[in-house]
Amino acid sequence: MKALYIFSFFLLFYTSIFSKSITGAYKPLANCHVYACVDDDYITNTPLYIAETIADADGKFTLNLKQLNGVNKVWIKTSQYITYMYVIYGFDYEVNLSLPSSSNIIENKQFLKLKVLNEEQVFVNKQIAIVDSLFDNFYANNYTKFIHPRSIKLVADSFKTKLNSQPNTNIDYVDLYAHYLLAPIDAAAGMRLAYMYNQYANNKLGTQNPEAYYNFIKQNYKGYFENTIAKPCFGDASAMINDEHNCNSILQKLTACDTIIKNDSLRELLFVCGLQSVYYKREFKKPSIEMMLRYMAFNSKFSSIKKIAKNIIAKVSALNVGTPAPEFALPNAKNDSIKLSSQKGKLVYLCFTNYSNVDWQTHLPILERLQLLYDKRLQIVTITLGSDMRQMSALLKQKKFSTEVLNGFDNLFLKSDYQIDALPKYMLIDLEGDLLKTSNCSPVDGVEEIIKQALKSK
Repeated sequence: MKALYIFSFFLLFYTSIFSKSITGAYKPLANCHVYACVDDDYITNTPLYIAETIADADGKFTLNLKQLNGVNKVWIKTSQYITYMYVIYGFDYEVNLSLPSSSNIIENKQFLKLKVLNEEQVFVNKQIAIVDSLFDNFYANNYTKFIHPRSIKLVADSFKTKLNSQPNTNIDYVDLYAHYLLAPIDAAAGMRLAYMYNQYANNKLGTQNPEAYYNFIKQNYKGYFENTIAKPCFGDASAMINDEHNCNSILQKLTACDTIIKNDSLRELLFVCGLQSVYYKREFKKPSIEMMLRYMAFNSKFSSIKKIAKNIIAKVSALNVGTPAPEFALPNAKNDSIKLSSQKGKLVYLCFTNYSNVDWQTHLPILERLQLLYDKRLQIVTITLGSDMRQMSALLKQKKFSTEVLNGFDNLFLKSDYQIDALPKYMLIDLEGDLLKTSNCSPVDGVEEIIKQALKSK
């Protein structure tokens, strides 16, 4: 009996230590998909989804998170709303969501105000709110002094003393959050590059708050690679990238041309970010840049650089013609889940739209004619990104248009995978499931000729 008691105690202890969820309620979320994600590398802004659920009829939801290490900034997203909070793995959180007093749009979604109701033991969200308040007050009281570096330095030094006098949080993440908020003030005060490097870019504790560290790098080292390869000491950058594509040689040149940066991981980071920045410049060859990014993705000395390089490759090659179309499974009007892969063997003409889109409605007669003309070899798939599945289905039924109609309103993966930034958006997928055409692909852009050629070749 004693052994059973001890086992039960450890089981309870284990599940309580490793339980991890976010529970909340917001009436407008009724029956909507709710997602939780973190940033995968803080450079490419690639979202890593760690939980998904459907809110009930009252808008209540529980997100059971995958394992997280340390403190994480977790974004909570739906098709219409977005917010975030700081989460320590091992704790359950209950939150209250509400509309803020003023509208704030992030990622084309309404930002919601979030309050943690039961944050215990380690008050990360509360401590960060205190830090934000201190900085907000500083900027509000001293914004006129930012005109001249000397004037801002005087008040900045006083503010740093006040900040350091605050009770220590004993949380590296929060301490570094505050530390990196000082970086723009130091930059405005005209601090030298060597000081900024030693104080922020060379901070080994940056691993405790990667978001703050990488945000500093993005803001303060933008254009570093392009500026460095333009220096006479670097040599012929075009030849080194386009013809030699030797990563180690370029990294050595970066070292020789820079007298401040002594950090190998930062140098590699600026290198791979620089490759992304020159990817779309005419003087550099895309295949050569992709080759170097792949080399860094497998051969970098740092796991973070490998991840960033892989994400950059995925980003620059996303939706390239000849690559597999991103898979999806979406409900139709009967609530059956339809997969894109189920259409293999036919040309698939994807149409992302919503019921009220005027351009799409003017395209309907052409779409109907294409479906009738190539009926057995072409499948038009209309995906609505509005909450208007009934109206969409009724309209197409009235027109006797035999297209597959799917509901993508709640699916954030779909919008991200297909990089949907405007409606309507059209894409053509070949018989093998690979992307055939991804731009200038509307019914009035000559897509019928591409359809004819694709079917003729088979």
